[in-house]
Amino acid sequence: NSREFWMFIGSIVFFLSAIFIISKTSVPVINKLFGTKIAPPEEVEFSYNKVMVLIAFIVGMLTAVGQYFKYKSSPKGYTIKNIAVPTVIAALLTIILAFVYPFTFDKYGAGFLGAIYFAAFATLYAVVANAWYLIKISKGKVLKAGGSVAHFGFGLMIFGMLVSSSNKEVISSSTVNGINLPGSVDPMTKQKDDPRENLTLIKEVPTRMGAYEVTYTNDSLGHETGRKFYHLQFEKKNKGGKVTESFSLSPDVYMMKDNNMSSNPDTRSYLSKDVFTYISYAINDKRDSEDTSSFTIKELLPGDTSFYSNGMVILEGVVKNPDTEKHHYHDDDLALMAKVKVLTKEGYSYNAEPIIEVQNEVPIFIDDTVFAQNLFLRFAGIGEDAKIKIGVKESDRLIDFVTVKTYVFPYINLVWLGLIVMAMGIVLSMLYRGKMGKVGTIIFLSLALIGLVYMFLLANA
Repeated sequence: NSREFWMFIGSIVFFLSAIFIISKTSVPVINKLFGTKIAPPEEVEFSYNKVMVLIAFIVGMLTAVGQYFKYKSSPKGYTIKNIAVPTVIAALLTIILAFVYPFTFDKYGAGFLGAIYFAAFATLYAVVANAWYLIKISKGKVLKAGGSVAHFGFGLMIFGMLVSSSNKEVISSSTVNGINLPGSVDPMTKQKDDPRENLTLIKEVPTRMGAYEVTYTNDSLGHETGRKFYHLQFEKKNKGGKVTESFSLSPDVYMMKDNNMSSNPDTRSYLSKDVFTYISYAINDKRDSEDTSSFTIKELLPGDTSFYSNGMVILEGVVKNPDTEKHHYHDDDLALMAKVKVLTKEGYSYNAEPIIEVQNEVPIFIDDTVFAQNLFLRFAGIGEDAKIKIGVKESDRLIDFVTVKTYVFPYINLVWLGLIVMAMGIVLSMLYRGKMGKVGTIIFLSLALIGLVYMFLLANA
């Protein structure tokens, strides 16, 4: 029934979690030093999370309740009396969260999802209980309650991690253009990428990615040897085709031997989410020469065949305002899609769907690419006798492309806000223990707050 006992228990929990993480991350070193063959788990991320989610629950509960004990000994009923209201509020908030903004992370079943909700309750409990402590016990004397401020921030930070990670969304998908290339190691999970969650972008070809249209515009070398930046233009358009939002991201990679690489992401930050993008595959070669090839126009009726150097192109039909996995048009749109089959001399078959759409009386060509054949296809218009003009271009150089993976992390600013508040609480405690005057404390806190906000919210915006 003493505060120091539960502080001790909290320290033990942190210590054991550190031992757990050190042991797991040291497996490659142990294998090398002692010649052992300890295999990594099949799901590396989950092997950590299934333990650390329980740590989050325990630490959250201790952070909430611990301060309501007195040092040395607490009177009977003292803690329960003071903690009752925060307990009820945290429970209600968790129930509301489950209905209003439920967690979607059900990959590992109901048991693990339930553990996430328990951890969310514990972290909300820490936030509410520390806020209640500041109001009721400390009587609003924030300058003397640095510990409660730090614990409030800590609870908010862990809650933000749970919310953002549990509802993160992968918006890149290979089904958009059917190009599947091997992925790299995901810098978030440290696991091999799922090729289906990667989108290959052909240079200067706009490609749909979730609510955005993304274009790989160009790349550039960095100051360090082997470092290359890939510049991606993101655009969001309304139904009329007008660009309502536009931004660019420049993730980079360090290219090494045998086309191995180390990827560094770039992020677009909003108040309620982050768009997080990194390069999952790129080829390490030089593309300094210009593509001098051009489109050859073939006029075809459905069922007609035309030839290119390595096979034939067959026009199977035309679809008005298509609604497919790749394209979504409405009845009032003006768009035509050509269904084209490409047959190679080796017997391989590929499908392509070039589109022509009209916006503000201006034709827009959405070309399609048969990546394996270095072949571009364009719906170039309609000729005489209702024949369809299909443009065929065989590139005289390797197609320039890059493969990316993009997450949307909702409400990740809760993490940074919690981190700032936690750091401010630590600074408050230091200033209070150092017996700095009220004016000096306010000046120092203001400077610290400006520095923290810039570091965690503005520097990466």
